[in-house]
This record gives sequence, C-alpha cells and structure tokens, in this order.
Amino acid sequence: MIRRPKLRRVMKWVGVSVCVAIIGVYCLSWCAVIEAKNGMNICWIQKGAACIQPDDDLWDAVWLSVHWRLRDSTSYPAQWWPKNAPVMWTSRLMDRYWVPLWIPFVCVFLPTAILFWMDRPPPKGCCLPCGYNLTGNVSGVCPECGAETYCAEARIEPES
Repeated sequence: MIRRPKLRRVMKWVGVSVCVAIIGVYCLSWCAVIEAKNGMNICWIQKGAACIQPDDDLWDAVWLSVHWRLRDSTSYPAQWWPKNAPVMWTSRLMDRYWVPLWIPFVCVFLPTAILFWMDRPPPKGCCLPCGYNLTGNVSGVCPECGAETYCAEARIEPES
C-alpha cells in the first residue's frame, strides 16, 4: 500500500475537524448567541451567521480580554447571505458585517473532500502507482509506468 504524504493526511483530518466544529457552532447558534466583546469591537454568532462590528482600531485591539457569554437568540433574523448593515452605535455610524456560517463551511469542506477523493485507492486489478488496468497482464510489469505489479489478482497465470 502506498503511504500518502503526511501533510496531506494532516490537512484532511484538520479539514474534517474544522467542518465538525463549524457544524457544532452552527447548531448552537440557533439556541443561543455566542458573543465576544472588547471595547467597541463586538463579534457574535447567531442563527447560523457570524457578525462583526469593528471599531476604527479593530486591528490594534488586544483580543486577550475577550469575554464569551451565551444569551437568548431572539434579537436578529437569520442571515443567509453576506451583508454589510451600518448601525448607529453610541452616536456614530458603525459597520456591521454578517457572514453566514455555510460560507466558511463550504470553503473548508470542498478542499477536504478533494483531498479524500485524491487519496482513494485504485480499483482491484489496477497498478497501484498509476492506476492502469492490469486485467490480462501476464508479464507482471505495468505497461503504463513500468512498475512491478503489486497485486497478485491482476496476474492471470497461463493455462497449461
């Protein structure tokens, strides 16, 4: 059996873990709101969407003091498409960006699915390195890539 590159294996399982985490947060977001605050910077996940309301100094903020809390999820309708919704906040206009959780899920799921698809084993009777169909091959060498056939089922012994 061919060993897949370690990085590819790690990326596949990291992708699966992230997809499961996104699904978990998505399900939780329909029951409660997951909220983080740091000064005027607010981020929350609610009803299947993440929202960030950045202050002007968003990137200068120290995110070590973020407080997480759960609260009732009745304040906003569900968001299914990304949008920018400006709001008045402490007498000034601030942007509020909504990103539905299906978008990061799809962005992680598709490459993960492609990695799993690329690592599928070749069908029985095929050359392991190149996938060439070796049915009827009696030489024991793949005519496509020149490798020895690893699969005994691909060889057909001549009848005597």
